[in-house]
Amino acid sequence: MRVEITARHIDLSQNLKEYIESELERLSKIYDRIIDVQVIFETEAHSQYGVEIIINVPKKQLVIKQKADNETKAIDEAIEKMVRQLKKYKEKLRQ
Repeated sequence: MRVEITARHIDLSQNLKEYIESELERLSKIYDRIIDVQVIFETEAHSQYGVEIIINVPKKQLVIKQKADNETKAIDEAIEKMVRQLKKYKEKLRQ
């Protein structure tokens, strides 16, 4: 699984990058055929953080957008949404 992390209007610390990568490992445990993952992390007005996760799987692209007032909270909530979406996609494939 190829991972690309992009930061807009912010400098990501090495610790935050490692945190994002460790959280993405959860996704590969749920569905092992993930081709690549793109994470776009940005700051917005009023100290809001936005996270967009784009995952390419065979024949489909899954996209999640999440905003929060804390960096790690935004990442955690986005990962949880993607976990649910991946499980739903995996279930559709079984039918």
